[in-house]
Amino acid sequence: MHKTQRLDPGNAGVRRVRVKIKMALSLFFLTILGCKKSIPPEKSLVVYTHSSFLASYGPGVEIAEKFKKETGIDVQMIDAGDSGLILQRLRLEESTRVDVIVGIDQLSMVDAEKDIEWKKLNMPTLEKHPNFPEGNWGPFIPYDWAPLTFVYKDDRLAGIDSWNDLLEDKWEKKLAIHDPRLSTPGLQLLFAIHEINKKETLAYLKKFKKSVYRVAPSWSSGYSLFQKGKASGVFSYLTSPVYHKINEDNDRYHSVVFEEGHPVQVELVGVPERCVNCEGAKKFAAFLLSAESQKALMLKNIMLPVRAGVVDGTEFAKLPKVKTLPMSSALRFAHDKKSKVGIWLESIKED
Repeated sequence: MHKTQRLDPGNAGVRRVRVKIKMALSLFFLTILGCKKSIPPEKSLVVYTHSSFLASYGPGVEIAEKFKKETGIDVQMIDAGDSGLILQRLRLEESTRVDVIVGIDQLSMVDAEKDIEWKKLNMPTLEKHPNFPEGNWGPFIPYDWAPLTFVYKDDRLAGIDSWNDLLEDKWEKKLAIHDPRLSTPGLQLLFAIHEINKKETLAYLKKFKKSVYRVAPSWSSGYSLFQKGKASGVFSYLTSPVYHKINEDNDRYHSVVFEEGHPVQVELVGVPERCVNCEGAKKFAAFLLSAESQKALMLKNIMLPVRAGVVDGTEFAKLPKVKTLPMSSALRFAHDKKSKVGIWLESIKED
């Protein structure tokens, strides 16, 4: 998420400044922690995550406070960027303490396993959400998930039922999407198009190009174009309309339901082999699956819980039931995503 920021897509410049300030303060206090050694390693954790997880509106602070209350372990969260940047920092900052990684997804999991050693995490015993997409998560644990689709307001994309409907002339320059080289949702869109079209992916992308208003560098910038009315629809999460309903009491946002199926993002937590408080890190990973953490993730990360029953009686229970594309196909795509991005680059060349 990616991971990109999903909430309040306006004021991107202000957010970037705030994130930089938070990162600087986080690193400052981490340095102080290391120098004073006021908290012993077994009573502290260093967590690398993304900005939307630890922002004031995100679930990170609430989860960290509850975890400390239950275990006595202090959690220091560092904004390390999206999943790609998190992995890059892990590779480059070999001597930096990191106990937990929160926020990689299944498409970046392949790279994570290739270059970094991880502790094996065991999935806590729990009843899962009935639609949660099962997969092979390697040494990681999934903590939330959501299908992706095109989101629109009122009836501006009404009538789209198939991925082929996106190619119709009436949608010319109507859609905001994201660069798959920079954005997790952008890569998920490319996966969906490839999975549905197979060998005809390039032909589909060349036709789809005329429907695209803008290829944005991130989810937040693309969603901002949509919010400003520049695009009639934006590729986003099936859960995005719920944000507007529960935070704005606005029910004008809707999600396209594709008959062929939807890509789905699964977010994962991992513990690198170089962890300092490894037992505390494993406890924190498991804590993300507790009922209280799952509720916080659902309401503040605007994603679906892995745990069953958490959505009951909420707006999330009213989301349309959608078919999801096979997780096994997503993982195969992840192994060969470089060549698939090459197909995308070929498709956007000027004729």
